[in-house]
Amino acid sequence: MKKYINKYMFMVTVMASSTMPLMAATTNDGGSPLKLLVHEPTVYSPQVMELMRYDNHATLDLNTGCITPSINLVHFKDQDFDFPISISYNSSGFRPRNADNYVGRDWALNTGGIVYRQVNGIPDDFESYQKSPELIYAYTGFLKMLGKNMYNLNTMKQEVTQNPYKYAHLKSFESNMLTLPATDGNDQIESSPDIFYFSFGKHSGKFMINYDGSVSVVGYNGGKYQVDLSGMKLFSSTAPQSTCIRIKTDDGYVYTFGGSGYASLEYTALSWSTDYNFTPNPNRGHHEITAFHLTQITAPNGRTLKIHYRDVDAKYHIDPQYWLTTLNQQGRYENQTDLLMQYQLNGRSTSFPGYGVEIMENSPGVTYPLYNESNALQTYSLNKIALIDRVETDICTVNFTYSTRGKSSLPVTNSAKQFFISCGAKLDNIRMVYNENIQSAKLTYDYALGNRMFLKSVQTDKEGTFHLEYNTPVLSEIPGPLTCNIDHWGFWRGENAHVALIPGMSYPSSQPSLAYKITTDHRDATGKRYDTSLLKQIIYPTGGRVEFNYEPHRYSTIIQQNESATFYPTEYSLSPSLSGLAGGARVRSIRYMDAIGNTQKETVYTYGSLSKEGKVMYMPLYRHVQVQREVKSNDLFQIRNAICNSEGFTDIPYPGAHIRYPEVTEHYLDPSKGDLKQKHAYKKVEYQTDLNLLSSYYDTNDYFNIFSTSGDNDIYSLFPADYQRYLKCLMAHPTDDISLAYSKVSKETYYDENNVMRKNIDYNYTYRNKDNYNLCLFVPNIGGRLMVELFVHIGREYFRMLLPASVRTTDYYGAQGEQRSEQWEYMKYDDSGYLTEVSHPKNKADSLITVFQRKEYSTSSGFQVLPIVEQHYLGSSGKRQLLKSQETEYGLQEIAAGWKWNTVSKESLFDGSKKLTDKIEYTHYDRYGNPVEMVENDSRHTVFLWSHYGQNLRARIENATYQEVSTALGKKTEDFSSLTADASALNNVRSQLPNARVYTYWAGHGKDVTVSTAVNGRNTYYTYYLNGGLLQSYRHNEKGRSEVLMQNDYHLVNE
Repeated sequence: MKKYINKYMFMVTVMASSTMPLMAATTNDGGSPLKLLVHEPTVYSPQVMELMRYDNHATLDLNTGCITPSINLVHFKDQDFDFPISISYNSSGFRPRNADNYVGRDWALNTGGIVYRQVNGIPDDFESYQKSPELIYAYTGFLKMLGKNMYNLNTMKQEVTQNPYKYAHLKSFESNMLTLPATDGNDQIESSPDIFYFSFGKHSGKFMINYDGSVSVVGYNGGKYQVDLSGMKLFSSTAPQSTCIRIKTDDGYVYTFGGSGYASLEYTALSWSTDYNFTPNPNRGHHEITAFHLTQITAPNGRTLKIHYRDVDAKYHIDPQYWLTTLNQQGRYENQTDLLMQYQLNGRSTSFPGYGVEIMENSPGVTYPLYNESNALQTYSLNKIALIDRVETDICTVNFTYSTRGKSSLPVTNSAKQFFISCGAKLDNIRMVYNENIQSAKLTYDYALGNRMFLKSVQTDKEGTFHLEYNTPVLSEIPGPLTCNIDHWGFWRGENAHVALIPGMSYPSSQPSLAYKITTDHRDATGKRYDTSLLKQIIYPTGGRVEFNYEPHRYSTIIQQNESATFYPTEYSLSPSLSGLAGGARVRSIRYMDAIGNTQKETVYTYGSLSKEGKVMYMPLYRHVQVQREVKSNDLFQIRNAICNSEGFTDIPYPGAHIRYPEVTEHYLDPSKGDLKQKHAYKKVEYQTDLNLLSSYYDTNDYFNIFSTSGDNDIYSLFPADYQRYLKCLMAHPTDDISLAYSKVSKETYYDENNVMRKNIDYNYTYRNKDNYNLCLFVPNIGGRLMVELFVHIGREYFRMLLPASVRTTDYYGAQGEQRSEQWEYMKYDDSGYLTEVSHPKNKADSLITVFQRKEYSTSSGFQVLPIVEQHYLGSSGKRQLLKSQETEYGLQEIAAGWKWNTVSKESLFDGSKKLTDKIEYTHYDRYGNPVEMVENDSRHTVFLWSHYGQNLRARIENATYQEVSTALGKKTEDFSSLTADASALNNVRSQLPNARVYTYWAGHGKDVTVSTAVNGRNTYYTYYLNGGLLQSYRHNEKGRSEVLMQNDYHLVNE
């Protein structure tokens, strides 16, 4: 999505093998390594295009055992923006309660980006919020703290455990929300900031508002970010507002999420229970925004890429309870296709038995299922979703076409009231117009497994047609979204299973206990029908196909609530000879076949061993105990009853991956030689799942009593100490995302077909800013009278990065690998996660060391962090000898009116004695940020001529100055960047500057190169298929006849 200057090094890209003689003078004359990156127009061969085309169609996430293939749809790319649009798949398993996406079940549209959040207390952007009308107090979210500088963070960290009520308290016994004491007379600001997460392009991380009004942000992979919340609005009602979040990256780009009302936002419009034809719950006073979608990218030069979303009339946002329920009750929605596509209905069965239903007598507990299918409650939500309507720049438009889904997987109980059940969209077509260049993609769908929507085919102009097939067997029992036949993680358990949403439990002693054990199999994974609904094969445009085979997930360790002193989640291991079923599926093998069905390649995957299979990342907490004081007794409260919840008690989302594998082996088989018993090469990948990190995510948590007055505080003396600890720790939030560590590769080992190790790569990681945290005081958002509200959590939200610290590569030689060579690489970083030093030891005394320095520069809309020094040393940390260095200087350019950003002004290369050896200056730029003149060592001038709004390089003119070329053109060279730069103007340059070396290229705006002209004036021509593939390159001989240089045939059978 940006113009990236890679170390500011000049690269001349060879257009094709046939043009090498034409470009030889350029490549041989290059000389200096110090040249700005100016890409020549590129023509790819069919071989390169094939590698690019199918490189990602069968990718795999080994750590989770899921295939993640993707298909490119259209791709807009110019000098400022790189905006690919694709779809990707995830094969975790069949969760029948999950709704289908608008590009098909388990597929996702990859475009733009998103900001979502974990709400603590009330959403940060709520104002005048009341849980219910009868309450006397109204509250405002933490966004009100932005920029107020009300507290000192360092002081707060030092004294919050001794004096917590200075920072959060209940205003009175009638209060139902923790507030900041300093705001009691004004807005009554709720004391818990939300945690926001972002993901767009290569960027991912999180941010939050601090108690001093600042905003903390971290990028998980390092780098500096700035978050601007000045455009984020407080909502006192459901009326639309232009609320947005801006994230600034270190390359000068600004990404805007939200804005223009609710179009790019997502929220739950309605929710209700029992039957979707019944009247939903009363209208909300606020919409809790669950996602902010990317709406604009602003380049440093002021150009914008805008993403527009579909929207509905404001009345449906303001009062959805009235307007949408009326449509459903009256059945008048035939002409409301736009409205139908804007919402999605979700339904599921749950069980949340009332207080005291489970009578806990002095017995070892119950072993039968507590609540069966007949006890389930059907709950529904109608969610407003964000649908992209079009993407626009000043030179390109991408339009999205949708239609209504047409079929629903939820049962129809009243044919006259089907608005809710008819909601849903499917993406049918994407069409990109880039001047005269048109790209399009068409998607078609099938319905199976109870009207679930599966992506059937994808037809693109560039690649042809992909056909997709799934495992959709004929079932005696088709599970709908309301099924109760799910395992602990929501996966279907197959036919004829014991069904109950809450399994049987027992307690470890004759006395009622805080701990429990599940004793029946009603939510256990069965290993049956594990591959139902999953992608079976992709048929390529060339006629070949890739086939996926699966097996059930299995685990050896599981993370679940500790039954001992702390009640924190703890890792438990099964017996060494046992493994358990974890629900869902992992890939077993991938086969690649040609057009006639012959298997050309097969990769089989094995996962550790019985004692080292997967690690289950969570287990729902089904049961929560309550205490009750005996009548006429002055004793402590006693545990007397419990509450159960089929969804598990939690106030934060479960991890996205329910299982991870510490070790996975890829076996590369010859299909003609049988199965794994054949001799074959293989690769073993190990992950960081064995790190003993889990306890550190909780051991920094502190707590304090929510009731602070002496009279109210007496209640705590009535509870047993272990029950108080239970209430504190059971809903504790982890201080870090454990998946950041668990997804890191720790070792890769390669073996040959004789089982001899040939290469081993060890990876080590380090936390940067390990102790950098911000406070978050919160009470868990758990419904019901569970008494977790008795304690306030002093949470620590860490803003640290887990980055590579070292890589050791060992190569083994000889028949049995008896000889070896070892290479090390060590990395160091600054506080922002930028690489500052890389060292490669060469012997016991010396290393090759590269040191990097960067500097932050301001721009009109953001900032840039740019490299200024790169130094190469030989030696050690104590004594170093400088070998060479490179320095880069920048100048602030006003490229467009009011838009200033930094561009390279000079690059200098020095030898070990700091003597200047090479220098390049960039004296002129056009308004789009392209270099126009480059001067090497104060003597050699090269002028670049651009066209089509600075998007295409039109000519490279050597041995001529900027002034000379401008005079020959009759105007400033940079003025041609917004034109098409006709050939006659370039001919004037050739005639008026006979000593200049002029290379020209012609490509229509946004199109592939069609003509290239060498310095001798000889042209090479290129023609293309309709799908964009290179058909032919040719030139004219002395007699004017065409000489074909290259002819390509792609053999597409599914166009």
